[in-house]
Amino acid sequence: MGLVSAPLGTASFEPDVAVIYCNSAQLIRLLLGIAYEDGRDVPSVLGGHAVCVYAIVPPLLKGQCHVAVPCRGDRGRAGAQDDELIFSVPKDKIGRLAHGLEQEGTGSMPTRFSMNAEYMLSPSYAEMARRMGMKRADGSEIKGYTAAERRLELQYR
Repeated sequence: MGLVSAPLGTASFEPDVAVIYCNSAQLIRLLLGIAYEDGRDVPSVLGGHAVCVYAIVPPLLKGQCHVAVPCRGDRGRAGAQDDELIFSVPKDKIGRLAHGLEQEGTGSMPTRFSMNAEYMLSPSYAEMARRMGMKRADGSEIKGYTAAERRLELQYR
């Protein structure tokens, strides 16, 4: 058994695992993209050592995506940067990831920031809030936004 690596765009072989170095904002998009179909989170074990193991072995053995933190060796010998994390995806999930990233709702880059006293909730979150007995700050009923209201809010961010 051995390991060969190359940029995906120029690799002369079909990879078993794609290893993506990303910042935390990019990682959010990757996690939302891979969860688009089934809503499942990516299980990961974080450690400060052996990223070569954590980034490769779980995707190969379990067929699952994985998040890892670059270790000292990855930083000192491979040039990983202080703001980087690693997202690994097995080859049979690369298409699913690409499909999820193309869908509306997996976010945009850069992330937009807004500061409001209260935010409009999606209809499903508003329903959960109502079931828990929550009210708006003024005591009124929490209502989920309509699709038109959501588009308007996003337009002015």
